[in-house]
Amino acid sequence: MKIDTIAVTVHAAAPVTCDANGTWNLCFADSRSLAGLRSRVILQGRKPVDIIAGAKITGSTAGGLTLVRSLKDVRIVMEFQWSRADSLLEISVVIEVPKNGKPVLVESVELFSIPLSGLSVPKTAGSRKAAKGLRFWRNWHDIWYDIGSKQAGLPGVAPEVSADTAYLAGGVYSGDGEWSLVALYRQPCAWQAALTVEDGRLTARNLIGATVKPRQPLHSDKLRLTVGLPLTEAMSILHREHQPRRNAGEAKEHFGWNTWEAYHGSINTETIMKNAAAIAAIPWLRDRIRYITIDDGWERRYGDWYANERFPDGMDDLARRISDAGFQPGIWTAPFFAESQSEIAKLHPDWLLHDGETPIQDGNRNILDPTHPGVRAFIFALYQRLRGWGYRYFKTDFLRDPAMYAAPGRSEYRPRLRLHDPELGIARGMRAAMQAIRAGIGEDSFWLGCGTDIASGALLMDGSRIGGDIVPYWTRVPYQARSVIHNFHLHGHLFLSDPDFLLVKGTDTCLPGMLDVPEDSGVPYEVDAWKGGRANGLAEVRSWASLVILSGGLVNLSDKIEILNEAGLGIIRTVLEYAGGNAAIPVDLSSPVPRILLRRDGRQCLLGLFNWSNDKSVSVCASRSHGIPFPASGSINDIWSGDNVRIADNALTVKLPPRCSRLFKWDA
Repeated sequence: MKIDTIAVTVHAAAPVTCDANGTWNLCFADSRSLAGLRSRVILQGRKPVDIIAGAKITGSTAGGLTLVRSLKDVRIVMEFQWSRADSLLEISVVIEVPKNGKPVLVESVELFSIPLSGLSVPKTAGSRKAAKGLRFWRNWHDIWYDIGSKQAGLPGVAPEVSADTAYLAGGVYSGDGEWSLVALYRQPCAWQAALTVEDGRLTARNLIGATVKPRQPLHSDKLRLTVGLPLTEAMSILHREHQPRRNAGEAKEHFGWNTWEAYHGSINTETIMKNAAAIAAIPWLRDRIRYITIDDGWERRYGDWYANERFPDGMDDLARRISDAGFQPGIWTAPFFAESQSEIAKLHPDWLLHDGETPIQDGNRNILDPTHPGVRAFIFALYQRLRGWGYRYFKTDFLRDPAMYAAPGRSEYRPRLRLHDPELGIARGMRAAMQAIRAGIGEDSFWLGCGTDIASGALLMDGSRIGGDIVPYWTRVPYQARSVIHNFHLHGHLFLSDPDFLLVKGTDTCLPGMLDVPEDSGVPYEVDAWKGGRANGLAEVRSWASLVILSGGLVNLSDKIEILNEAGLGIIRTVLEYAGGNAAIPVDLSSPVPRILLRRDGRQCLLGLFNWSNDKSVSVCASRSHGIPFPASGSINDIWSGDNVRIADNALTVKLPPRCSRLFKWDA
């Protein structure tokens, strides 16, 4: 069921046909079609404008189609570009006002809206016959929430996915993942992007809120769409034209150690240099760790980014000492935060985001308005200064915060949000602020985003976190797994993925009496809680370490090196050997948190089998029918135990106790 051609009635050789009722149709190579697709523009104070109804064809080729809808005071141009080989369709809209016309406010552009009831999935893909049984999947703009799959159901049955908030990608797929309809906004984006299931339709729209003026056309973002491909293949195709700063294989070159989980904010020069010395004293560790990063706790306060009293010699002196020890110095900041008592907040109250007349606050933290040129100049000067101090690795945190107050559907949304420059808008303002960061740190520095707004940082950042915070309790591991696994497609396409710290401390991995968190948290286990139950043991630590390996992404240590025993150091050594490279793809997409992950780098295959449950044993079966290329010898190696395991009947079935996993390797 691949896209074959798009045409209008007069050009039957294209994959889009248009109806008199203002909808368009996708035509497929097997002679079937998906009918009733809708594209609209919402102008302030008017009824929605159906682009197709009354449109004229102004350009038509074997790989593209241009339609023009002319109103009295607005001209709307809709372009389709497609590739039959990839089953890929790209949609964009341009809105123009005549030379002598009046400005028009564009509220949103609905690039497409597809009726789910019309979806017909081939029997080869899980024997699904209609929309029933399809699953809904999407990435939020900030990669932290609602990542994974939901039952799409039949028309009108998915209220939980109807909120207008910013998304990067999403769609529907069959339970086995062999058929999908997936959309992704080509990066970088100029506007916030909504992807919803409501009223029985899958709808993708740009939230604009900007004015079109004469001779200043407004361009929507470009939306890319694939139909009929396996989900993992579709995601690779959708990213094909993105040009990241680093390819997946470069992750191996950018491993580091960070202060946060070891000390949180209680850091000073001595604690940092003690760990740098401990790393330098272990040859295999020294050879793989490139960066020593100072996390939160060095600054006077958020917004006043100068050394506090715990660093009397200054941050430039500490950068020099880290460099002299053989590492590259890194530093943490939160560029959009300014505490109420910070000099920046007191001197420039007009730089703050406002809810009506009131500055928005998160605790005692104000949020800087990225649409203000003064904010962007401040951000550029900040990072230019940090670079001048000698830092070449920059971890920037809470990057999503300004955008989430402008995203309808989020709990943080403020309908009375006041921007300094509403015409620039939050998305373009965020992008400009992120460009200021890159300009300040220089092209040769490594930039790790955290709490990232994807569209604003994509292709600018070297790496980005792809989930929340890990802790040394099992409560957060399944939560992290959901994000890491469903964000596999970002790695090496928009940036290098960071699954969060490789934490190995636990009841079995620390020297006697050296575990620096409570062995028993004192609170019951609860998924996603910051802590609960007992601290991780060897099996749990290995499960998290296996996921870090399979992510293909960055490795950042954050344990006190001195507290780890031989088992703990051994886990780090194994991770450093196998980490970095392509991201594993989820094999069993019907699971809310997939249990079977396959990573391929050249001939080497890594297979992870997981039990995310806290209290139930499960049997996990991986077979050739899943597309797993088991070796002809029928023998694979368990990375953690070193045991060789035989494959029986082209499948591997493993019974896993709660919180356990297995990680296997072989050459295909």
